[in-house]
Amino acid sequence: MKPVLFSLAALCAQVGLAVPHGGNQIHRHPRRDVTQTSTITDVVTITAPNAVVWVDQYGNVISTEYRSSTTATTSSTIVASLTTITSVVPTSTSPQAASSTYTPSAAATTSTDLTSSSALSTTVSATSSVADSTTSASSTAGTSSSSDNDKTTSSNDTSSAGNGFGICYDYITTAGCKTLAEMNSDFAYLASQGFNTVRTYDIGCPLGDVASAAATAGLQLIAGLNNIDNVATDLATLIGMFDGNWDSVNTIVIGNEVVNNGGSAAAVVAAIATARPLLAAAGFTKNVVTVDVWSAMIANPELCQNSDYCAANCHAFFDPNTVAADAGTYVSGCVSKISALGLGKSIVITESGWPYQGSANGDAVPSVANQETAISALRSAFSGNPGGVFLFQAYDATYKQPGSLGVEQYFGIYGH
Repeated sequence: MKPVLFSLAALCAQVGLAVPHGGNQIHRHPRRDVTQTSTITDVVTITAPNAVVWVDQYGNVISTEYRSSTTATTSSTIVASLTTITSVVPTSTSPQAASSTYTPSAAATTSTDLTSSSALSTTVSATSSVADSTTSASSTAGTSSSSDNDKTTSSNDTSSAGNGFGICYDYITTAGCKTLAEMNSDFAYLASQGFNTVRTYDIGCPLGDVASAAATAGLQLIAGLNNIDNVATDLATLIGMFDGNWDSVNTIVIGNEVVNNGGSAAAVVAAIATARPLLAAAGFTKNVVTVDVWSAMIANPELCQNSDYCAANCHAFFDPNTVAADAGTYVSGCVSKISALGLGKSIVITESGWPYQGSANGDAVPSVANQETAISALRSAFSGNPGGVFLFQAYDATYKQPGSLGVEQYFGIYGH
């Protein structure tokens, strides 16, 4: 093994991008802030001097040793999250948007050297004042592969979807955030359709209500941040919304498709490293991941390595050579390609769907019949591992712009 010396200043490097699912157009996920008053009763300041991280020849971390420093240039102070938060007002009221170009065959960026300080910064999440986050058994779970009949056969120990499929859920409408009563109704219906876990996006609506509705319906929840430009501040908002009610929350996402939208993999790794101790201090000890498109995961394996499981978006519709009937085969192929990296992590496809309206993308044609065919193909391909895929999405995102293909509002599986 070998020591790597670096500063924690890399933890403060962040790239801001708002990211819904991949596509060849601009997507918008407006943050509709909740007007609240805030009382910060405690602020944890994490001061981390230079550290020596011992790694083996493969870049795997063996141990971390912290050493004192006398100069300002070799130490870094991070004003951390809040250990006690009664409520928090979001810092931004403007919509967040970014171009999201989905390129199945092209690498999004060049892989970051795994022995660099930025790539290894995720390991420096432990300090004397903040406990390490406790990762789930998913860190050592086997990888996935597709069988001859295109069924994803390996098991995921992430508990992200249990014995049921996952479903993506947009809690914003043209009228604003859905009410608790609306979410109670929606989640009860989704549970009746065999879904076990709901994935939501960003912090624009009261996540406490989302967690309450999920718990009432017996569903697990994936929540988190779309972008990473203000991780500590945005996590304080998220933590305040949950107010310690983590029981139904299985996974926190730190950045959705950041690299696919031109961001830095090193910045994502640093953001995860910033997030872990803050979440642990707030009592969340389950999965912390970043989500990106499958091609970005392959080009930047550190995104998987620094997550508790590999969380990738894979949409057959955005490959112009794929018809609806082959959606299951296509997405199983995404899993196989990620598995071929040999990272020893479970793989979860966190988005995969098909629009029922809009313009054709080559052989990928939107229609109600084709959506039904594609969803059926996905269910069939993952029937042996339903927790390995999240269907995109429960209901239409009517507040979005239609995008260049005119499909962005029409991925809803129900209610049309």
